[in-house]
Amino acid sequence: MRSLFPAFALVVPLMLSACGDDAVKPGSLNVHWTQGDFATCSSRFVTKLEARALKKKGGDLVGTSGKVTCPASDKSGSIPIVDLDPGTYYVEVEGFNQAGDGTYLGVIEKQAVKEGKASDTAEIELEGKPASITINWTLPGGVQCNVANIAKVQVQVYFNATQQTVKVADQTLPCSTGTVTIPELAPNSDVAISLKGLDSANKAIAQARLEGESLEAGEEYAETVPLESCPGTPPTCP
Repeated sequence: MRSLFPAFALVVPLMLSACGDDAVKPGSLNVHWTQGDFATCSSRFVTKLEARALKKKGGDLVGTSGKVTCPASDKSGSIPIVDLDPGTYYVEVEGFNQAGDGTYLGVIEKQAVKEGKASDTAEIELEGKPASITINWTLPGGVQCNVANIAKVQVQVYFNATQQTVKVADQTLPCSTGTVTIPELAPNSDVAISLKGLDSANKAIAQARLEGESLEAGEEYAETVPLESCPGTPPTCP
């Protein structure tokens, strides 16, 4: 009787090889975003949205939706990201204004993507990105610090300045520095900035004040402020 073993021996390796060659099927994400109960793309001046998937915060970009239109009246919506390998991702949704500046951002730190399936995120709430203020100062008459007798400059930032004033920043720097940047400020529509030039005894002898400034989400605000001598001999600021 003829043995069937040789034929069987040929079939088994072929079957094992076929199973081992199965490709991993990519998955996708439906990234759901919201601006809360009241804000819309129009009220926040957001014209574009982009969803991104990263392996970790600040890591390399793995997948993105690209920039898509943010309909003016929309408070929420969803954006797909396709062709993602199965795994866990850090997901961001960013809103951009007409100038292309990123002004609003929302994140989910851990989002699973399953093989061959479309997964839905929880709603990601977009929040205003921090603003920053850079203040450059000049001295009375355009002179140097030693000539103006100013040793240090105190810079203070106030929110809700015409209502319930809240001091959000207070820094004192050497006069020769000439500039200060105050980062990570929440957006506010009523901002006042106070500068005082201090002599070697920490007495204010020059000052300046900006009022009615507005910080939009994600804005990098910059201003050059001229300090003016206070009245009196020697000068004394109120």
